[in-house]
Formats: sequence, structure tokens, C-alpha cells
Amino acid sequence: MIVGPQSYRRTRLILSGSIHVFTIRFQPAGFHALFGTPMTALVNEGVAISDVIGPAATDLRDAVMLACNFDERVSAAERWLRSKLDPLSPVDPVACSAAALQRAGGRLSVRALARGAELSDRQFTRRFERQVGLTPKLFARTVRLNAVLDAKVRLPCATWTELVHDAGYADQAHFVRDCRALAGGPPASFFAEWARGR
Repeated sequence: MIVGPQSYRRTRLILSGSIHVFTIRFQPAGFHALFGTPMTALVNEGVAISDVIGPAATDLRDAVMLACNFDERVSAAERWLRSKLDPLSPVDPVACSAAALQRAGGRLSVRALARGAELSDRQFTRRFERQVGLTPKLFARTVRLNAVLDAKVRLPCATWTELVHDAGYADQAHFVRDCRALAGGPPASFFAEWARGR
């Protein structure tokens, strides 16, 4: 399965028993760079990998399924991904901007990123959305929300108010609105569930 960028919480998976599973998480714009897929087609979707990358999906499945154990399955997937890389392909400035926005916890100006990529605001937003799947502002909101949740894991004794202000939210009400809109619930209850699944 390919699960595209999520702009809100649609599903909740509950697994039980002994399950050996791994996921491949791409850097912002990484999947687009490897396969050229317009990420807007995958937003809030989960689709069969073969529907997205075609017959190459069979090669990945076979490589993983023929491996003898879990560690070798992961290695097989990594080898398959490396085979798709083009080391001579330059990194797109929009992909660099998305990575910078992620590293900064969503706290960079979209206008400054557009200028750095030598694009107009409109061109930058269009290319960003095609490569990442979300607009730069929505992506920044999701990154900032995740930054607060990650900080709460690292600093469980810190108050929500402290973490929210450190992440650049104007106030706690703004954070609560983002959490409800993007995660589907209030911070404390969503965090408890989210932290258990990490």
C-alpha cells in the first residue's frame, strides 16, 4: 500500500497478535522525486502500490517476500529503493525547501522559501503541492503539530502551554484548533493514543 500525505485524520488502525510489519517513510517530496507521481493524487488516500508505480511493485513485493527473515526483508526493500535512485539527478529547490521547512518545525516563511527557490509565491505553491501533496502552509501546520507532539514525548513534564509557545504557536487555542482539525481530537486524548503507537 501507498499511503499519501494526510491533511486530516481519516482512519485508525488497531493491530493485534504477532505482526511483523515495516513502513517506508519518505522525506517530503521524496516519493515524487523517485517515481514522478504527482502527490496531489495521493493526498488522504491509501492505494495499492501497483496502481501507483505499476509493474515495479511486483519486483518490490517479490524481493521482500523471498527474504528469509524480517531484517532481510527490510534490507531487500532498501536495496530496491537504492536501485531507483538517480545519483546524477539534481535535488529540486522545492524539495530542499520542504526539507528545510520540516527541519525548522514548520517555522519558516513560505514567501522566503519561494524567494530562495527563485519562484513566485504562486509557482512555488503549485510546485510544492505537486511534489509534497500539501500546500506549503498546510504542510507547515502538520509539521508544527508533530513538533509539539514529539517535544511532549521528549519532555513529558513540560506543560502543553510551554511546548506550544516553543513551537511558535500564537496561543494554546490555535494549537488546540490545529490538533482538532488535523488529528481529529483534543491534544491530551490524541497524544495519549499517538504516544502508544510510536
